[in-house]
Amino acid sequence: MKDTDVGTRDKRGFWKPKELISYGPLFSFPTHLLKILSWLFLYPGFIFPWGAFFIVLSAILWLYLTPSFETLKYFSFDWILFIFVRNLILISCLWGILHFRLYSKQKQRTEYKYNSQFQSKANKTFLFKKQTYDNMFWSYAVEFQFGAHMKFLLYGLMQTVFFLL
Repeated sequence: MKDTDVGTRDKRGFWKPKELISYGPLFSFPTHLLKILSWLFLYPGFIFPWGAFFIVLSAILWLYLTPSFETLKYFSFDWILFIFVRNLILISCLWGILHFRLYSKQKQRTEYKYNSQFQSKANKTFLFKKQTYDNMFWSYAVEFQFGAHMKFLLYGLMQTVFFLL
């Protein structure tokens, strides 16, 4: 399937889909159970392939790369640092692979790209003069902030869980 099958490019090179974006059949009335189930579980649908990938990845991270409940019970910077570094590695690997494939190697060229131009090499509008460095900085900054909330949530959850046991 090519992007020209589902849309066109205007004179400036911006991609315009033929159909407007729509919600899945979950919110359409009257409801059609078969359409909802096929949208959820068949390929390409809501869950397969990417939803299932992230569900499995989350389960693996929780089961094998998250410290035990006994460790999380005590507030310590070693398990906090472990989770923080784990998340940074995960962000770097997942989004780094996508960036390398789509922007560095340009394997997909301009197919399915809304703007047919690639990132500029130097641009004063970005904090670090390069969009890639800006994206990396803000992704890591959000991980630092969100990660802090997550770690306090885990610590509080473990206090409650062990209090109830």
